[in-house]
Amino acid sequence: MRFRPGRPLRRGGRMRLGPRLFGPRSALGAALLPLLIEAHRLFAAGQPAEAARLFAQLAEKAEADGHLPRAAQMHLEAARSLLMVNDGQAAVAHARAALQLFTQIGSLGPVEAVYQRTIHELRARGMKAEADALEHDLRSEFSQAAPTLAPGFTPSPGRVRLPAKCPQCGGPVRGDEVEWIDDHSAGCLYCGSVVQAG
Repeated sequence: MRFRPGRPLRRGGRMRLGPRLFGPRSALGAALLPLLIEAHRLFAAGQPAEAARLFAQLAEKAEADGHLPRAAQMHLEAARSLLMVNDGQAAVAHARAALQLFTQIGSLGPVEAVYQRTIHELRARGMKAEADALEHDLRSEFSQAAPTLAPGFTPSPGRVRLPAKCPQCGGPVRGDEVEWIDDHSAGCLYCGSVVQAG
């Protein structure tokens, strides 16, 4: 399923929190790891347009290989990169592509914080129309999903901190956005490897 601008979001049956979304069982194929590392490097080096191009390629390849959670995350990173060059229209298109995939998978809960951050960034850059459109889509999906979303693992308040970056792919690690496996480990959003807290 490749996203096309203007295509309505596909709605399936009842939403559920399906198989582990961000854990090792849905890890990105090893052949794509060098491309992912390079995309993160370009973004960190202040080359978001080049990073967006690679993240978009990764999304397409991951989806073709059946790694839908990874494909969705790559679309989100393409959106994040495009925001850095003020291309709000393309950013929203990638964010919607990701939302469509998360809906297909049946897992929205773990990514709410990611979308809220994207919407906030759109507004901060003066792209109110784009932010409102994405927020409308997100609210619509969550209103349908809410009755059947199951809570994931919630780490104890005294957990130790995760590293700032994934040691495998170099992607940023945010404690409020990852899927915690237990009190000491979480799944990387990007490559699916297990990240250990320090």
